[in-house]
Amino acid sequence: MNYTGLDDNPFYELSKTQFGPLPGAVFTIDLESKEAAWAFIDNLQIIRRATNLFDRKSLAIHPASTIFGLFTAEQCAEMSVPNTTVRLSIGLEVGEDLLEDIKQSLRKTV
Repeated sequence: MNYTGLDDNPFYELSKTQFGPLPGAVFTIDLESKEAAWAFIDNLQIIRRATNLFDRKSLAIHPASTIFGLFTAEQCAEMSVPNTTVRLSIGLEVGEDLLEDIKQSLRKTV
């Protein structure tokens, strides 16, 4: 998992400087393959597939296929955007429900 609110994240100090104690509601997870990343997104039941982020609803996106879809694999690698990454933007749903949605999707995917 990649989240700037974690003290072992390389951007933790920058995040604290820019956002204070509230680093935001976006994080990424990496799965074993592009197919697993898409399966994870497809298995989500509460978190919705999106082509954008930052809504009141929780959203999931596959950045390499969407936001960075016009870049080559080499360019994506240079920008640290592997095709195994899923980006999650957390909305206003109940936290426990979202966590269970992520867990059930991972159980089905992995």
